[in-house]
Amino acid sequence: SAAQQALTQTKRIQDSVNETKSYIAWGRVLRYQGFYEAAKDMLERALALARASHNRHGEAESLCNRGSVCRRQGNYSSAQTFCQEALTICHANDYHAVEADCLNTLGLIQYHLEVYPAARDYFEQAIPLYYTIGDQRGELKSFHNIGLIYLRLGDYNAAQDYFEQTQDLGREQRSWRTLLFHH
Repeated sequence: SAAQQALTQTKRIQDSVNETKSYIAWGRVLRYQGFYEAAKDMLERALALARASHNRHGEAESLCNRGSVCRRQGNYSSAQTFCQEALTICHANDYHAVEADCLNTLGLIQYHLEVYPAARDYFEQAIPLYYTIGDQRGELKSFHNIGLIYLRLGDYNAAQDYFEQTQDLGREQRSWRTLLFHH
């Protein structure tokens, strides 16, 4: 029946979305462990599957994570290409979490290239996105990274301001954890 075919198709699509998520998660773990080639392989599998199943979110997330792996390997040109491609998808679909992570990765690339104004701009773009999605850890990273930029530039007052904001957010985050998990 048509209903059964639709149900089978829906299950196939959902299975590919979950499989894509699994490859992305596996790729992240491998990246954190420093197994960059294996991470690239997992993320390429995720990307191929996402593209084959028209899973734009999975495609953007795979590309962003590939960019992060390339950045960690010092391949900044490829990292920028992957992240820019992911950003294009994010902007068209309002994928704020992936967009924020891509902006953070692009900021780190510019930081390592010592292009500090561009790095700061990327981190500043990421902050409201992290705030919107409730990702305080992302906000903390961005504020901290901006503080590091000002430290590198010798603007110690501005660096101190950003590090204090990081501490304030960190305290706020710890107090919420205390309220949530100790009562």
